[in-house]
This record gives sequence, C-alpha cells and structure tokens, in this order.
Amino acid sequence: MQGVAHVNKYLIELKGIHKVFGTNAVLNDINVGFEEGCFVTFLGPSGCGKTTLLRTIAGFYRPDGGEVWIDGKRVDMLPAHKRNTPMVFQEYALFPHLNVFDNVAYGLRLQKLPRKEIESRVREALDLTNMAQFKDRSPNQLSGGQQQRVAIARAIVMQSKILLLDEPLSNLDAKLRESVRVELRMLQRQLNRTFIYVTHDQSEALAMSDVIVVFNKGRIEQVGSPMEVYFKPVTKFVADFIGVSNFIEGKARVKDGSVMLEHAGRSFSGLTTSDFKDGDHAIFSIRPESITLGKSECTFDSQACLPVRILQGMFIGEKVRYVVKDQVGMDWVIDQHDTQEVLTGDAYISIPPDKAHVIKE
Repeated sequence: MQGVAHVNKYLIELKGIHKVFGTNAVLNDINVGFEEGCFVTFLGPSGCGKTTLLRTIAGFYRPDGGEVWIDGKRVDMLPAHKRNTPMVFQEYALFPHLNVFDNVAYGLRLQKLPRKEIESRVREALDLTNMAQFKDRSPNQLSGGQQQRVAIARAIVMQSKILLLDEPLSNLDAKLRESVRVELRMLQRQLNRTFIYVTHDQSEALAMSDVIVVFNKGRIEQVGSPMEVYFKPVTKFVADFIGVSNFIEGKARVKDGSVMLEHAGRSFSGLTTSDFKDGDHAIFSIRPESITLGKSECTFDSQACLPVRILQGMFIGEKVRYVVKDQVGMDWVIDQHDTQEVLTGDAYISIPPDKAHVIKE
C-alpha cells in the first residue's frame, strides 16, 4: 500500500501504531494526527514510548502494527532515506573530519544536486541558524550550542515539510538550553514547517509547543495545547506529571452544573469537561498558583476556604513557594507572586471554583 495517496487534513497521521521489543509492548494503539506548520512535542517520562514513536515516523523502526502516513502517502514500509524526515539527534552526530559547511552540505551532495544550489541552500541554512561565520570550522572547534545549531542547519537544509528532534537540547547547560529553545521556536515559525520534538522536560514542552502529546507506558494520555494539558488535564497522571498540582478526591455531588466535593468539612466546587452524576469518583486538580494564602479568612461565599498551618515558605525570586497542612493532615503546595514577605504560622487558603479542574477517573 505504500506510495498510495489520499486526501487528509493532517501532514502526519499515525493509525493504530503498535511496537513490541521482545515481550515488551512499547507502543499500544497510537492514533494521532498533526497539521502542517505546527510545533508538536512528545512529552513523557523515560521509557514511555515517545522516542520509539519518533523513530517509527523517521523510518528507523518498522511498526509491528498500524500505518504511518506522511503528506497523503503511506510510508511505514519505506526505508528512512525515502521518507524525507530529517532528524536532529541528542548527540549532534556531526562528522568530525568535515567542517561546518561540508557537514551541512552532506545530505545535498548525496542527492547529487548542482554545486550552486548546494552552496545557496547551505548558506541560507547557516544564516538561519546564525552559524555562517563558523562555516570553515571543524566540530571540535565549536561549543555544544554551536554544534547543535549545525545539526539543526543540516536538517533544515533538506527543505522537508517535517523536522524530527530527539531531545536535542538535553546536553546543553540550563541557561544555554533556554536561549536555544527560543531560537528553535522562532526558526520553526519562520520556516512554517512541522517540528516534532521529544523531551521529558515539562517547562520546555509548555514554552515551545502548539500541541503537546503526553505519553505514559506506551499510550497517549492526552493531546492538546499547552494551556489545555496544564489547566485541563484529562487524567491524574497528566496533572501530576506536568507541573505541580494539589489533589483532593472523593464522591462527587452535582449542583447547578458544577461538581462538588467535601474535604476537611468544607465544600469545594470545580469545573469539568466530563459528564458527572452524584456518587461518581472525582479528583480535583488545583495548581499552586491558583490558591490564595493569607492571614484573614476569605469572605467570598463562592470560594472554598480552609484554615492551615504553614510548614515552610521558600523565597525563590519571582515567587514564594509554601507548603501548608490543613486540619485533616493533607499537605498543600502554594505559589504566591509579587510578595514582599514570607508568611509563617496559622493562615487560610482560598480556592475559586473556576480554578479547580475536576477529573473523572
């Protein structure tokens, strides 16, 4: 069936992908599609299947079941070099005996393109990655960040609609990683190509992506925008893996379209995208920055208000992170911004109903 075209709104579509190594099912029934021109991040803990799926798209692995469609053609039976899916690797994988220009030109020369076209495309790729001034240097004369830019230039020079990136910034220090990811996001927007990026770094995924695919044990837990997966997680795993969340669980009551839970003698109200009925098990996910901590009991009837004891307050620059304990012994994590003092002792926390996201599990 490879090579047969069909009309599809997705540039990349994965249908029922299954992959097994030995007796271990690494990917289980993966069904997802990505539109042209978006920045997609595969996010999840080590061993969840995200890199295996990226390599399946690239053609380094053949799926044990399912189909890979790229630009309207089925490609899962094609070898990697016939898919036009260049990849940027974590290890850079530059040729040490070639200078920067020749590293970037390597793939074009394999295609036997005219010399002037090769020179033009390489110059453009080096300009886009701010590496033109280093074109005559060898890889061992470059910093880690510069080597990564060369690896990116070598990929984008192929002019594919797709660029695959396998944790490309993980070998860089924290400050350099942040600056390079800004450059990478700007480059993707400038080129308007589909980038698929693998990482286990939640903040990286939130900062860079149009779409985040959250993986867990070979399955997709959620696909959505950064704000959707952060503020509206569909499972407890997603809420817990991305950022920090406070959880309360119990039997739900449904009132006037809201879901209610009792905790520590107080009634909590939250919003949900799921259908609930009385008695269903509910999990409230409440982000630390959505909670207000103060010395006075809240006066708004719409907010859940709990007396707490402050266990610790840590000043970390732009915010103070508190750990507090409520009357039934549950610990809460709270982030307070624009504060000039660190509170201690007894206090109250208040939670607006529109800040509590309710998960049905």
